[in-house]
Amino acid sequence: MSIADNLRAQILTLVKEYHQSKFAPKSFDPDKDMVHYAGRVFDAEEIVNLVDAGLDFYLTANRYAERFEAEFADYLGLSNALLANSGSSANLVALTSLTSPKLKDRHLKPGDEVITTACGFPTTLNPIIQNQWIPVFVDVNLGDYTAIPERLTAAIGPKTKAVMMAHTMGVPFHLDAVMDLVKKDNLWLIEDNCDALGSKYTLSPSAPCSQPSALSEINRYLRTPLHLFFLPCPSHYHGRGRLCPDQ
Repeated sequence: MSIADNLRAQILTLVKEYHQSKFAPKSFDPDKDMVHYAGRVFDAEEIVNLVDAGLDFYLTANRYAERFEAEFADYLGLSNALLANSGSSANLVALTSLTSPKLKDRHLKPGDEVITTACGFPTTLNPIIQNQWIPVFVDVNLGDYTAIPERLTAAIGPKTKAVMMAHTMGVPFHLDAVMDLVKKDNLWLIEDNCDALGSKYTLSPSAPCSQPSALSEINRYLRTPLHLFFLPCPSHYHGRGRLCPDQ
């Protein structure tokens, strides 16, 4: 073992000891302790991996990023997963990939319409506007705040090219109805999956159902600040608003 390898091993051993001393499990008293809606959940292995990656001093993606992309894509049954700096950026990359000339007559161009919900996140809507497309807003169900399937059907027009929606607060939208719709009208479906890691639809993870999909693991959603852009079909991917009125 080289001197550097020996020092690394010593450092990582000390990191484990530090975790035990600093973050040792504490008892929880339901009568006195506050229940946090979100926060950091980690163990010694995660801190060790963080320090181990830091010792390589890669300031961009490194071996851990490549391993995570590969293993996470396998977990969700996808062909590729690419790390981005944020879920918002993942949404932008996912949607902007549809401008690629490699998509031929299916690529999106300025003036095309993209259906989304009237009640949602700014970073689901913003990529539509940034690409000079026209967002077409549809209403949502009260309670779970996912799109009303019938309103989606009514919103489709001659310029409609895609549907971009989030699984709001981890609640999957009606994927069966949406998938039937996009297949029937030859539309792209882009999932903002940033809230929904772990959510299931008919006992399957929610991410693999669309074409591009964006996912986030930021603390307020889940556990750690990781953000992904999924590419199920890699060979396909190397303004103003119009409100859909009530019917």
